[in-house]
Amino acid sequence: MAGIRGLGKAIVGVFIGLLLVMICFPLIFWNEGRAITTAQSLQEGADAVVSIDGPNVEPDQEGELIHFTGEVDTDDRLADPEFPMEHRVLALQRSVEMYQWHEESDQRRSGTDGERERSYSYHTDWSTTEIDSSRFQDSARYRNPGGFPYDQFEARASDVTVGDFQLSQTFINELDDFSTVALDESFLGDLPDGLSSNAQIVGPHLYLGGDPNSPEVGDVRISFSVIQPDTASLIGAQQNSTLVSYSTDAGRDLAMVSAGHHSADEMFEDAIAENVAITWGLRFGGLIMMFIGFSLIFGPIDYVARFVPVVGRFISAASGMVAGGLTMILGGSTIAVAWLFYRPLIGIPLLMFVFLVTFALFSLAYLKFAKAPKEMPADEGMGTV
Repeated sequence: MAGIRGLGKAIVGVFIGLLLVMICFPLIFWNEGRAITTAQSLQEGADAVVSIDGPNVEPDQEGELIHFTGEVDTDDRLADPEFPMEHRVLALQRSVEMYQWHEESDQRRSGTDGERERSYSYHTDWSTTEIDSSRFQDSARYRNPGGFPYDQFEARASDVTVGDFQLSQTFINELDDFSTVALDESFLGDLPDGLSSNAQIVGPHLYLGGDPNSPEVGDVRISFSVIQPDTASLIGAQQNSTLVSYSTDAGRDLAMVSAGHHSADEMFEDAIAENVAITWGLRFGGLIMMFIGFSLIFGPIDYVARFVPVVGRFISAASGMVAGGLTMILGGSTIAVAWLFYRPLIGIPLLMFVFLVTFALFSLAYLKFAKAPKEMPADEGMGTV
């Protein structure tokens, strides 16, 4: 009966695997297109950008991609709607965490049939998102509160300037140099009635609950962060007296902000490095997802092979190699086709390389399987007396 259940799970895994593989093709293709378009746009911007002496609006800069450094400032005062927090800042953020139960699961093979068994463990920790304990395996013992008493909150100034320039909302949203607001005991006295009696200041947090040294499930801690007016380097297009994003011929809009003093070359180098990191992260993620999908598709073969003496382990190894080979072939082909679509001169040799790797992988798999020992018939290998 256990063997039938295990085979049933493996068959269900086939459908999950097919779904994963189907998702991977458009994901990988999209990522390559995004990477190429972004790289071309950044190169176009790096060639076109002009560094100016300061944040001054000039008629001959209209529509051009410009770079400058200046003081990002605002007269807006931002306030938290539920707490006594108000400052003249570029952005104000409230972060709410709750002490909650977390569930972790682990799968291990056990028993002579090699069937996987799942075990569950539970621990408490802080989290900014609500964890639904009704989905826990043991939801009766480990229960989280139904929701947060306060939501996450963020506000940004609408009137932000750098010298003569007004920043568009795109640039305002790019600002990310947050710093935590230090709280003191006077903050408690300004809290709404009924809240201060259950609140205390613990480091940078407003703590709502019992003993902060021994938190209980349901305790809440809240912190506040702001972006102060400060010096920043910016790259964008002049549109009258407003700094807006620059539309490239390659297809991406450029709106770049970096805290502190940075040259245009430094900002573009950082953007190119970030694009490369994102590309490889998504590329590896897509290929790993595809490999998991193919492994699930071959799951029933792998499961049945465990019961076949001697040869079974070679069949399992072969199915793993085939899953890896198909990932390399189809994943690599998808990458090559994307490059063929966007950059044919690179896509053609890349596609040829994938074909060579495909041939090598299948040759290796064939040789490994051909060397697998065969079971000897019962009447062979016995001498006569």
